[in-house]
Amino acid sequence: MEKYFKQYKLLSVTYFCSAIFAAFMTVCIAFVYQFLSEAATKGDLNHFIKISLLAIVYFIVEVISDYLPRLTSTKLVQTIMDALRNDLTTRYLDEDILKSMKEPSSSRIAHMTNDLQILETNYLRQIVFSVQVIGVFIIAFISSFIVNGPLASVMILLAFVPFFSPLLSKHVLKGKRSFWQDNKNTYLARYEEFSKNLAYLKISNAAFRFKHKLQITSGKVKDAAVDFEASQGKTFTIIYGLGNIVYSGTWIVGGFFVLNNRATLPELIAMTTLMGTIAGPIQAFSNCYTEITSSKPIADRILSLLKEEQQQQDRDYEVTGIETILLDNITFDYNKVPIIKDISFTFEKGKTYAIKGRSGTGKSTLLEIIMGIRKPKSGSVFVNNRNIASIKQATVFGQIAYIPQKTAIFEGSIQENVALFQNLDDGQFKEAMKKTNLQKYSEDKETYKLDMENKLSGGEERRLDIARGIYTDADVFIFDEPTSGLDLENENLISKIISGIKNKIVIVVTHSENEQFIQSFDYVVELRDAHLQMITADEATHKKIPVSG
Repeated sequence: MEKYFKQYKLLSVTYFCSAIFAAFMTVCIAFVYQFLSEAATKGDLNHFIKISLLAIVYFIVEVISDYLPRLTSTKLVQTIMDALRNDLTTRYLDEDILKSMKEPSSSRIAHMTNDLQILETNYLRQIVFSVQVIGVFIIAFISSFIVNGPLASVMILLAFVPFFSPLLSKHVLKGKRSFWQDNKNTYLARYEEFSKNLAYLKISNAAFRFKHKLQITSGKVKDAAVDFEASQGKTFTIIYGLGNIVYSGTWIVGGFFVLNNRATLPELIAMTTLMGTIAGPIQAFSNCYTEITSSKPIADRILSLLKEEQQQQDRDYEVTGIETILLDNITFDYNKVPIIKDISFTFEKGKTYAIKGRSGTGKSTLLEIIMGIRKPKSGSVFVNNRNIASIKQATVFGQIAYIPQKTAIFEGSIQENVALFQNLDDGQFKEAMKKTNLQKYSEDKETYKLDMENKLSGGEERRLDIARGIYTDADVFIFDEPTSGLDLENENLISKIISGIKNKIVIVVTHSENEQFIQSFDYVVELRDAHLQMITADEATHKKIPVSG
């Protein structure tokens, strides 16, 4: 966290100065009460009126001084939180793409929402607030000796009693908040799973069973929350009790000093006020310490994630214009079981390739190896006769149009979705929409917005994904089951669009047995028994092949 305070040094210094000024003004009220009581006991009305007018001026300035640290602390905290959110987003963008694919989205959402909320409210805000609290304590401590040294000495000893409470809170709350937070994050993951598949669960008559799972997880969140807040309540009660002992003790001990003429009544009034600004900050600091220590494991988790160094790969070559992709003796296995073995194959510009194979044979894995997402156990992938391991990954991705099984749709206009929020080239956009038979959306005078209410059909979503590749003029088009879940009409339309992609490398993984679709490819290969084998269109559509005499 120190890094962020240094990064926003001006804001940090501004807050520090305003907090110390506010602390000074808070403590000065003790002297105002002392002067007012002294003026009142003297019986001089004019002198009392003068002191009263000065007191009114003080109260106006004190109100302003109270507002300044509130404003500057809010700006400081929110600026740091903005930086944390941006750094966390950057962290996810910089991490290895395979790791991003494996990590559930609910984990990232939990970090960005639940964990950052704890970090802001119970960690960062408490650290910032403790500056003013400590400032009040130090200034009040010094001021008490100015008022009455002997009385201050006794009172200070009494005031330090609440300092034992942080040790108690640290012991009582150890690990309880992070345990509660972990249970909340687990519930969030379960609820995201439930929400995403709600329609299917209803149709499958399984919604009640999943509701029961959610109830069990929610119960664990409740129990963890009650355990933490009950323990926290105990520590706060003890802190409150110790603070009352200090404040009440000031009147009792101070009364003895007045009776023995070792302190005046105005001094006692000032001293009790100062003890409030000594015991109060100790109590407030104890509360801050309780919040900071209980939320520190969560803050450490986020900060360590941001500090985690990404594996830097020695890639300095930038590829431009992909002509060929060569697989050279590629082998890959899961749990020591080979799913790809000694595959050698060349994909050439201007050719289209269909990859067939049963589910679970490794077709999607093969696509990930081709794109450089996964590393083969042995063998190499060459792009334009250059090992893909030496090429900057962004330059490879920049020339590949990947059309996954599920289209990513973002809230925004059709134009923004096709251009992926880049500055739009209207001519390229209209051409891409025409080639994918989506021209009605580019011809509309009104901008068509995609959101929860306005959606495309499954076939339109798939064609929008292809339009993205055409818009960027990608050199390689890689499709993962582009016709999955589509009817015959949409499948033939997708087939026609793919056939219209010229002078590119087109690689399509498909289960389709539609003859028109399969025959549109230059080559049909099958991933079988961990090997890639060339097959005929008839074999690909499971047609019987006449046996020659």
